[in-house]
Amino acid sequence: MTSTAPAPDRLVGNAGALVVGRLAVAAFAWAGTLLIVRTLPAEEFGRFALLFSVLGMLSIITDMGIGRAAVAGVLGNPDRAGPFVGSYVVLRSLLGVVGYAVALGFVAIGTYPIEVIEAMAVAALAVVFATPAHALGIVFQAQLRLRTVAVSGAVAQCAQFALTAAIAAAGGSVLWFVVPAVVGEMINLAIVAARAHRLMPIRYRPDVREWLVLLREAVPLSIGTAFATLTYRIDSVMLSQLDTFRAVGHYNVASKLPDLVRFGSTAVSTPMLTILVSSFPDQPEAFRTALRRAGTLLTVLGVGAFVGTALYATDAIGLLYGREYVDADRATAVLMAAQVMAFATSMAFTVLAATAHHRVYPLVAAGGLLTNVGVNIVAIPYWSFEGAAAATLLTEVVVLIPLALLVRRIPHVRPFPAPPFGRATLTGVLTFGLGAALAATPLPWAAGAALAGVFFVVVARWSGALDVDDLRGLR
Repeated sequence: MTSTAPAPDRLVGNAGALVVGRLAVAAFAWAGTLLIVRTLPAEEFGRFALLFSVLGMLSIITDMGIGRAAVAGVLGNPDRAGPFVGSYVVLRSLLGVVGYAVALGFVAIGTYPIEVIEAMAVAALAVVFATPAHALGIVFQAQLRLRTVAVSGAVAQCAQFALTAAIAAAGGSVLWFVVPAVVGEMINLAIVAARAHRLMPIRYRPDVREWLVLLREAVPLSIGTAFATLTYRIDSVMLSQLDTFRAVGHYNVASKLPDLVRFGSTAVSTPMLTILVSSFPDQPEAFRTALRRAGTLLTVLGVGAFVGTALYATDAIGLLYGREYVDADRATAVLMAAQVMAFATSMAFTVLAATAHHRVYPLVAAGGLLTNVGVNIVAIPYWSFEGAAAATLLTEVVVLIPLALLVRRIPHVRPFPAPPFGRATLTGVLTFGLGAALAATPLPWAAGAALAGVFFVVVARWSGALDVDDLRGLR
């Protein structure tokens, strides 16, 4: 069956909606984290950070890579979209329950204090509610109606922040601070489910045959995603075993700025996947246009984020988290560099998944995991959380190179619609020079950062690093 690819303009429009929604989510989440950091001692915050690092690894079980295969299933058979989505949500919900049991078992058999086990018993409930909500997201992704996802996430995170603030005012503990995450996921599920049922007649019935087809199709993605998730989440676990909970807390602070821009790859690759699946192999021009726009947006975002971090990480961490955490500034810069490389990795992976060229991905992801674990074993005892950050950057290099070589072999990619890497890099260099010059003046660093940010956007637009059509789509 040949489907009509959504207009490439809708990639930027939907990405823009996700960007705005994710910014709102990030703002509330960040504000909540600040309250928690300033309420809990460093050791206790390390325990809190460890809990959610472990929960982050559960997507190995709760997703298994079948989300991407499910999008193709909805697009390929629109007449059975409702029953298909219902069966898929049931499967994901069951996987969420399995994930809860695994999370609780992990801390129970580990060498963790009873307070960590009790907090995990509550925190892991967030996974039970989040899994069906994420599964229902394919309704909006397939129809490129991602504004609902953005609004729902922002509303849920706002409620989570309000509850976090109340608990902080009462002088909360690790156990109490995990409750808002559960409440936020419950609210998100309620909103997403109500809206999804307005768009599609969903019937929640298990279909084992469809489950087997999905799982079989997603096996390479599942294995590869499992390795990749472990790669990005295992650092905190290894720090808790090879170092201290204080080191876990500092590493979590160092990852906050990179996490703030990580949404960029999700916001762009989510609608990009839909367009690539729909346009491959019959509409090569739409395929290449989607790649060009995605590459342009992520290049500009990545360069700007790295320059800003290199200039202002120390001041920003001191202001937001307190002087106790300011020594995480170098690790923050290294993790931001890794995140910029992860943008390219995300694009490459999305292209491979959309064109069914992902069979080798598990081997690449396994190589990344082995690299990360091996470097961490050596680096953490010597350099603590800074060693973990360096391991993450090296891992991104190891993963990106083979993925890029695989993408080059796909016919629709050649000639690759290369985004303006040179112009974006030049913009970044000029902005760094301006920021360094402003730092030598009595001007407050926040004012200098604002001026540098405006300068970066203006020069990016003037140099052509940002295309006018992309700006219109985002607006």
